[in-house]
Amino acid sequence: MNETIAARTGNVDQRLGRKLRTLRLSKHYTQEQMAQILGVTFQQIQKYEKGANRISAGSLFLVCEHFKISSAYFFEDPPWANDISLTDRELSVVIALAQISPNLRSAIEQCISAAAKITKEAA
Repeated sequence: MNETIAARTGNVDQRLGRKLRTLRLSKHYTQEQMAQILGVTFQQIQKYEKGANRISAGSLFLVCEHFKISSAYFFEDPPWANDISLTDRELSVVIALAQISPNLRSAIEQCISAAAKITKEAA
């Protein structure tokens, strides 16, 4: 039973780390800048983002206060969120895509879908 609890808390740490990373990248912050907010090293931010170290409630509070977001951000996920793992580059592309006009975004999405279909058929 203890292994199950440990596994579940590890999953929570990883999920919070992913959310911290997503937030940091969406705000165009470096790990060094995030570390300054929390008063830790950038290496500690790396460990938080990987879920290797547990981020404290106080640190989450500081992040929420700094970015003026609700703490719910860290605990609410769409059902598919745990099924997707993106690199920093991929996440940056998704964030940039979300920031452009709907018409242009639609055209880009169609191009990407077509390229993915061609790649899949060629494999």
